[in-house]
Amino acid sequence: MHNEPSSRAGRRSVWVRVALVTQALLVGLLLVEVAARVRARADGEPYNAWKTSEEWRDTVASVTATLQQQEIGDPALTVKGARRDDNVVLNPYVGYDWKHMTAQVCAELEHFQSPQSQDGFEVLIVGGSVATGFGNHVGRELGEMLSNDARLGHRTAYVFPHGRAGYKQPQQVLWITYLLSLGYQPDLVINLDGFNELALGAENVMRGAHPIHPAIGHWANLVKGGAIDRETLDIALRGRNAQHEAQALHDRAEAWKLHYSAVAGPLVSSRLKRAHAEYSRAQDDYTALLTKKAAEGFAATMLGPPFEGDSVATSVRSWTESSRSLAAICAARSIRYMHVLQPTLHDTGSKPLTETEIAGGELRDHWINAIRLGYPKLREAGEQLGAAGIFFFDGSKAFENSTQTLYTDGCHFTVEGNQILARAIAEAFLANLDKLQVDPAAAQNPGRAKNGKTRGERR
Repeated sequence: MHNEPSSRAGRRSVWVRVALVTQALLVGLLLVEVAARVRARADGEPYNAWKTSEEWRDTVASVTATLQQQEIGDPALTVKGARRDDNVVLNPYVGYDWKHMTAQVCAELEHFQSPQSQDGFEVLIVGGSVATGFGNHVGRELGEMLSNDARLGHRTAYVFPHGRAGYKQPQQVLWITYLLSLGYQPDLVINLDGFNELALGAENVMRGAHPIHPAIGHWANLVKGGAIDRETLDIALRGRNAQHEAQALHDRAEAWKLHYSAVAGPLVSSRLKRAHAEYSRAQDDYTALLTKKAAEGFAATMLGPPFEGDSVATSVRSWTESSRSLAAICAARSIRYMHVLQPTLHDTGSKPLTETEIAGGELRDHWINAIRLGYPKLREAGEQLGAAGIFFFDGSKAFENSTQTLYTDGCHFTVEGNQILARAIAEAFLANLDKLQVDPAAAQNPGRAKNGKTRGERR
């Protein structure tokens, strides 16, 4: 019995030591957190938890993209608020699209038939994944910028994002043509592109496809219908494992609110990027294998006509001629058209690159070569478009005076980067509003609604 007090004292001593160690760990973690935030602020890039969470979401959405189309394993990978890429399907006009876009189009068609549309200013944004991110992240802000400016007559601007991952000309022309045939009646079409035409055109050539055909990595498995041999399944499994890893990491990090930590947030971002790199390697191997397995008659459908020319020159020509066609389609319906050349990391002089951007900006060598050779040609072609009366805005230098991190990889932007580009686009559009072509007859007849239809006809 006389040993009981000493036993209790010993246990208390242990708990005191545990408490002191725990307290020291917490203080240490707090100091590390404070140091990380101080350093980030000193580098001119204060840590932003919301942006970190947005970047996680974008990375996971990218990782869970194309391989889900094969319906291998559990297709239930989801990211809250992100695109469901397992629903990618063939489209007879543009190669491929997402199933859920049918519902979006139906909802938007209702808007175009509503009284809101009569007095509003509707903007359609088309392009590839950069246009997708731009529309999703800052589409509403762009609409507010336009709505609040007196030069637009304080009309309420509605922005409809219609970028699609991997799209490149002439897919934008075909998609706009399709939407117009359904009954869309926009006031402005913004075509934000340039990167995919060059990089994915070069990728097509590397895969034995024509550079003007849809991006082979985005639709080869849809056209081929996948494959069930062991070699193909092994490669697909690599991609699926990377997807599961990224999804599980994202879900755990969000559940633990790790994006609020300037220490844990970047660590999670780094691990997500590694999963993305592994997924990309699996996707490359999968696409190469499907291309190899395609039968000769079938390959002609998937790959297009034989090509042995200059992919950069061909892609620039397609980009230019497609813009002319898109401008002509819009002009015929009294729709304003604005062609914007997007910024991209490997375009020389795009911006002073940060260490983070350099580390995360790796791309395939043939993509980088196509960008460096092709972007000066796109700018030159854009000037020719402008001289021909087409409103071309060179947004490739929108970041040239920015020192903060704006690129999340070789071509996509942070939320802040999208905001900078949105302000530049809005100001350029409003400054040139009077120069953009509209139908004088429609403007002189207030009884006629935009695009030449009376209010009664539109209803």
